[in-house]
Amino acid sequence: MSFSDKQELIKTIEKLNTELPRKIGTIGQLDCVTYDSDVIIYHFTNFGDSSIDSFYEDNYNQIGEIMKYGAITLNGQHNAGDNLAKLLDSKGLIMRIEFKTPSNKIFQWNYTGKDILDFMKSIRISPTEALCTIIDTHIKLANLSLPMESNYIGYVNTIVTNSIGSTMGPGENLLKILHDGNSVIFVCETNEQETSIPEIREYLNNPFFIENFAMLLSEDVDMMEFMNMLVLSHSNLTYRMKNVASTDSVDVTIPYVILKNNCSHQLRNQL
Repeated sequence: MSFSDKQELIKTIEKLNTELPRKIGTIGQLDCVTYDSDVIIYHFTNFGDSSIDSFYEDNYNQIGEIMKYGAITLNGQHNAGDNLAKLLDSKGLIMRIEFKTPSNKIFQWNYTGKDILDFMKSIRISPTEALCTIIDTHIKLANLSLPMESNYIGYVNTIVTNSIGSTMGPGENLLKILHDGNSVIFVCETNEQETSIPEIREYLNNPFFIENFAMLLSEDVDMMEFMNMLVLSHSNLTYRMKNVASTDSVDVTIPYVILKNNCSHQLRNQL
């Protein structure tokens, strides 16, 4: 890079750091961004327990690949992932993702712009599909075996599963996560004594129900992080409630445009 390029990059990083550290739900935070010898380093801290160490050690290469899906997800925001990769490549920069765990172990993954561009060309999937892959990784990180019962809440420590758990009431189980078109669908099973599907169906006729539902969800810090991910990939969020004793079901869908209105203020200004 030229001297002026380096000065501009340093100014950009300094400006970014004025908004850091930034918590990521309840699972960790982005501490700061640094620049040294053509390497841009994103420093993250993980909260939780020491089980994260073994997860990173056992799945180190897989996690390194999974992180590249984040660039595809960013393409839901005006091709931000593609633009970032091209910038890294044109300036000869390396991006390093660094995680510090609760036991003070450091795990690092390095990426050149060419690494990310080649990956995106080879995968050729949509931002929503990339997001589903990231969701699957969060679930694996939590060692979660579906179905998940509502009383499991409190034992889960990832954004995705915490956000799901925060919406589950008594007698509800999460059966599976689906990807259908541009929607991420949580399939839940409910006991009608606790949750009446016909009652939910009536609520859908109220134009303010979905707006209020999205607003209430956004009050949970983990759900807010998850909604940000959905908005970046221009994805809808659907809760599919199935009755235990019958084949009756109902879909409660929060469209992308409503999620966008309830995502974080900083992200909303970028869209």
